[in-house]
Amino acid sequence: MTYELLDDYQVVLDALGSSGEGTIRLAQEQTESLRLIRDGLRLSTHVIVGDPNQLAGQLLGRLQDKKSGPIAQLMEVAKGWRAVPWLRPMTASLTAPAGPMVRTFAGHTNAVYAVAVTPDGKLAISASRDKVLRVWKLASGREVRTLKGHAAAADAVALTPGGKLAISVSRDHTLKVLEMPLKN
Repeated sequence: MTYELLDDYQVVLDALGSSGEGTIRLAQEQTESLRLIRDGLRLSTHVIVGDPNQLAGQLLGRLQDKKSGPIAQLMEVAKGWRAVPWLRPMTASLTAPAGPMVRTFAGHTNAVYAVAVTPDGKLAISASRDKVLRVWKLASGREVRTLKGHAAAADAVALTPGGKLAISVSRDHTLKVLEMPLKN
């Protein structure tokens, strides 16, 4: 659900264009509100994917101090969330949107030792002590592939200059070479 919601916000913002005057027109306040909500959801994706009941708390924790009309209305709805017992944030206490942090990727079960980004900036591949490589879509935060095969921690990953191959190294004394983009 979370990824689809982010995709929907992105479709609307793409239709607005960078100036807010694309194929649909909204007031500047509405456009900025959409961007802040999308960015708040993006920052919370790793939490909401694990537990969708955290949506209201995440939005309140990130956007509660925003006073614009559309966001204030959304915060009132979020305050009324009653699906499960929960601790409602009374102040904006989580990383706010529109700051330097864009997203958190979660999925590894141990320390991440290395990350490489494809030359087109669309994918990232991470290497971890959990012996796994994970491939992520940077725009959505979705994990698109989990690559297993190392018998020990994956210490590093690199991409060839053209981005056609990824090479990982492990404490199991092996190198794995993967074709990129990954084929199903």
